Amino acid sequence: MMRIGAKGVVALGLGLWSLVMMAAPPADRLVLGLPPYLAATELEARFQPLTQYLTGQLGVQVRLRVAHSHAQHIEQVGRAAVDIAFVSSTAYLSLVERYGPRPLLGRLEVDGRAAFHGTIFVRSDASIRNLDQLTGQLFAFGSEYSATGYRAPRELLRRAGIDLLDLGGYRFLGSPENVALAVLSGDYAAGAARAEVFERYQARGLRAIAVTPPIPEDLFVASARLPPAQVTRLRELLLALRDSESGRAVLRAIRPEVTAIVAANAGGYAALRELLGGAEATPAGPMGAGSTP
Repeated sequence: MMRIGAKGVVALGLGLWSLVMMAAPPADRLVLGLPPYLAATELEARFQPLTQYLTGQLGVQVRLRVAHSHAQHIEQVGRAAVDIAFVSSTAYLSLVERYGPRPLLGRLEVDGRAAFHGTIFVRSDASIRNLDQLTGQLFAFGSEYSATGYRAPRELLRRAGIDLLDLGGYRFLGSPENVALAVLSGDYAAGAARAEVFERYQARGLRAIAVTPPIPEDLFVASARLPPAQVTRLRELLLALRDSESGRAVLRAIRPEVTAIVAANAGGYAALRELLGGAEATPAGPMGAGSTP
């Protein structure tokens, strides 16, 4: 008789759990998948109003599922383990590269804009004026999965002739606020974050030395297995949120600055794909804790 040791039992259990997590949702409900860019309880609080709205409009229960990692989230979307997914623009590109196109439902509009910029900045009193002066300097990134916290700034550095190994060191600090505070404190010579975060801390002593091209806001995509009529209905419901006060409350729950969900098309991400063409998808050096979309 074959015996399974303790390690084998653990491995078998993890394998079965993975299969459960990757299984397609039952036909009588829909699952909205989220990446773990905040604590699960916080994400549930932010997106619960949206699932309640969709449940009421569709007549089908919509539930949340927060992935354990960003990589798992992309896999769940790619393998149709979730029906609807909220993804960052860079995660969307990774999704398409690995699994092919997915129906787009809409992207966020924040303060009336459906795109944003990233900023590379230093302290106001620093002698650094250009990217090529960052050789040998300590650099603070946000999340290795973030367009503005790593991917786009990494490409700007590459175009300026600066490789990660040319820096004096770098670390991933998780949130853009952590990056701004680390540069202000003098722990790092430079950092990268969304323009809005830079602007929030600018008056405290920060100065921009580079700005990324526009980056599309986070978006919602549908599973490839959903019927076209259901995809169309989901798209209509998301785009209609801006038209009522109750709908706008749903949007503000996701993020206070969100003003609408607007139409998205795959062609709008071509410029981002070109910008990130030379940047590594994942870093090859030391990582800090935390992640943002």
